[in-house]
Amino acid sequence: MNRPVAAFLYAHVILFVLLSSTGLGNENVTDSVKFVVISDLHLGLNETENTYKMFHYNDQILGDIIDDINSMGDVDFVIVSGDLTKDSEPYNHQRVLEQLNGLNIPYYIVPGNHDVFKEGLPAENWPIEKIVEYYPMPWHEGNSWYSADPVQGVHLVALDSSSNENHSADWGGVISQEQLDWFEQDLADNEEKPR
Repeated sequence: MNRPVAAFLYAHVILFVLLSSTGLGNENVTDSVKFVVISDLHLGLNETENTYKMFHYNDQILGDIIDDINSMGDVDFVIVSGDLTKDSEPYNHQRVLEQLNGLNIPYYIVPGNHDVFKEGLPAENWPIEKIVEYYPMPWHEGNSWYSADPVQGVHLVALDSSSNENHSADWGGVISQEQLDWFEQDLADNEEKPR
């Protein structure tokens, strides 16, 4: 591949990859791309314990972050890299969606291990299928991974390790071979794409 690849790898093995042809002599590409990364929101509306994750403060913190991003005026997009909720509670997901939909620019999420149902959680907590149903991402054929072109010259790829069936009993994760195969094909399909 003749383009630089920048990868953002999070501790939960969630991955966003930005592919850009900026600086490779393509005069059609924007000189700079500005984006914001938000991670580990752990929104917990009904939590009252003052833990280090500050669950009960995170709604206000997220609201303040969104206000700040909207006031910047020159940000192209936002990446939200997992752990949006305390433990995938429906009301926390709904509040995160309400907050993120207040952004004036596109946002892209990838689920973290606290965003999908795990064994031992209440049955109403969201499985990955609910995330795919409710979060407005360009999901690939109903799967929990996707790619997008948020601005000219940038190709964004989101992979999901959080919902792997082999880790439903723990908080670990892995990226499936199916995703890796799709990822390789997506890179090949977009390598020669005009930027």
